[in-house]
Amino acid sequence: MVGWDVVDMITYPECHLARELELCYAHIGMVTDYDIGVQGAGAVTGASIARVSAQNADRLMRLLRAAVPSIGPQPQDDCATALALADI
Repeated sequence: MVGWDVVDMITYPECHLARELELCYAHIGMVTDYDIGVQGAGAVTGASIARVSAQNADRLMRLLRAAVPSIGPQPQDDCATALALADI
């Protein structure tokens, strides 16, 4: 059995800025490099990342087409009022 870690290199800035703007949102992460650091897997090329990114674009569109119609009214929860108790 091989153990895996997923490293997300883009979520932090977005989540911090969304909180600052009191925006409720959900992050969708798409893996582009499945074998980095795997012994004997060979070098990752720009072409392979471009190919996987194109596949992910198709997957993302299918996901959004299925998910967006089910999004209802946004609740008035913590994300919508994040700055109410902030120390500024």
